[in-house]
Amino acid sequence: MRDWPLDRRLDTAIQLADLADYLHRSPLGSLRVSDFKETHFLLLDGGRRVVMTDLDDVTSAEPPCDRNVTDSQAAQMRVTPTHCSYALQVG
Repeated sequence: MRDWPLDRRLDTAIQLADLADYLHRSPLGSLRVSDFKETHFLLLDGGRRVVMTDLDDVTSAEPPCDRNVTDSQAAQMRVTPTHCSYALQVG
C-alpha cells in the first residue's frame, strides 16, 4: 500500500471512514468491530473497492460502563475499558 499513489490511498481511507460511519449509524444500531485489522478486508475491482470479509467480530453489544473493570478483564471480554461518568444536571 505504501507504493500506491496518493489519490488511491485517499480513496481507500475515505471508504474505510464511510464504513466506520455506517457501522456507527447502522439500522441495527451502533455496531462495533472488536478485531479490526488489515487482513479482514479485500480490495476488489482492481483495488478500487474495499470490502470487509471477516464479520464474526461485529457486535451490537455495548462495552461495559463500569469503573471497576480492569484492563485485563476488559481484554478477556475483548472490549475497551470504559470510564463513564454521569452528571446530574440541575436546571
